[in-house]
Amino acid sequence: MDQITSSQDYDTDGATAYGGDSTATNDLNNLDFLVGLSICQDYDYSSEIPDECLALIFQLLSSGDRKRCSLVCRRWLTVEGQSRHRLALNAAAEVSAHLPSIFTRFESITKLTIRCDRKSVSINDDALTLISLRCRNLTRFKIRGCSEISERGMNSLANNCESLRKFSCGSCSFGAEGMNALLNNCSSLEELSVKRLRGMKDSFAAEPIGLGTAASSLKSIVLEELYNGQCFGPLNYWVEKFENFEDTSVFWGLG
Repeated sequence: MDQITSSQDYDTDGATAYGGDSTATNDLNNLDFLVGLSICQDYDYSSEIPDECLALIFQLLSSGDRKRCSLVCRRWLTVEGQSRHRLALNAAAEVSAHLPSIFTRFESITKLTIRCDRKSVSINDDALTLISLRCRNLTRFKIRGCSEISERGMNSLANNCESLRKFSCGSCSFGAEGMNALLNNCSSLEELSVKRLRGMKDSFAAEPIGLGTAASSLKSIVLEELYNGQCFGPLNYWVEKFENFEDTSVFWGLG
């Protein structure tokens, strides 16, 4: 739109915007109205908000509202992704090809949940390794129904995400080696929850599970519906020895 600089540039041919008398005063009033309307329609006032402030606004919104805001423009999409710290991810095998682009957008994730439906094939060790490399600042990780993840994937997670403070798994297929890797590498681990861990079917072959370097930081252990849960027996000794455990948080549901 061309810039209007004076009333002489504005010609209504004898009529005003509201059908009244064509006077110099009305012309100028109409000019101010039209120019103001043009500014309101064309100017993006949100561009004056710094990225840091925009990120704080997004953090006050619900997950659904954040998703809708990310569709407004490229800048909002970028800021919303960079300021998101919590993510829940469908862990079906088909998602593996999209993981690089997902974690390029969401590069600041510290709390991650991956979940796979029982009827689907889950992501594998390579996918978990990629996630652990892209999310080295994870403090909370929850994994459900990922039957294709083995000791190798858990070793990668333990080595790359040493800042983990909370770990929860359910209906997974790795075993004692994977658990020990986690407990030996994540020295800041405070909460451990294990349910239906299916990788320890042979109690004679499975190695015992101890607290490792996490012994001084763990405060809560929840074990439920385990196969050969006696592999976790050494934890009982540590729970009784260290005073940092909260009595009400330790639940032994060994199967």
